[in-house]
Amino acid sequence: MGGPEIPTRFGRLDAHHASDGVSSADGRLPDGDKDANHIRGIFGPKGFEDRDMVALSGAHTVGMCHGDRSGFEGPWTDDKLLFDNSYFKDLLQKPWTKETNRHGKPQYRSGETMMLTTDMALVEDPAFKQHVERYAADQKSWFDDFAKAWVRLQEFNSGELRDIL
Repeated sequence: MGGPEIPTRFGRLDAHHASDGVSSADGRLPDGDKDANHIRGIFGPKGFEDRDMVALSGAHTVGMCHGDRSGFEGPWTDDKLLFDNSYFKDLLQKPWTKETNRHGKPQYRSGETMMLTTDMALVEDPAFKQHVERYAADQKSWFDDFAKAWVRLQEFNSGELRDIL
């Protein structure tokens, strides 16, 4: 699959039950049909900068959307199992056509691949686009920034659980 080496800490030493601290995912990740302001509204209050937001969005280089789960359909990249910077290259280089899919959701299509409105916001917003261009040209730079941002995202608000419940 590839990708950067990312330090991962397993388990919570301060939780008594597996469900302690689990909350709804609503509002924790951007909605796929929103713009750059929405992305910043989700991640900005958590202390993430534009660079971090673009780096984290690069996780779309793997996997795909399933219409029965999100309403969006298709893989972001040609090889949905390879963790590389092709997501950023595709954003800049492929011709994207906006469509409404069979679930009534807006998305962009180029051949067999797709992008969400939030993905396209990364190239439409000049402050985001500079990072897209850097990551498209320099995979190691993206790996380094992604690893740092991912660790911060994993550990966000993971202080002493009994203090935040």
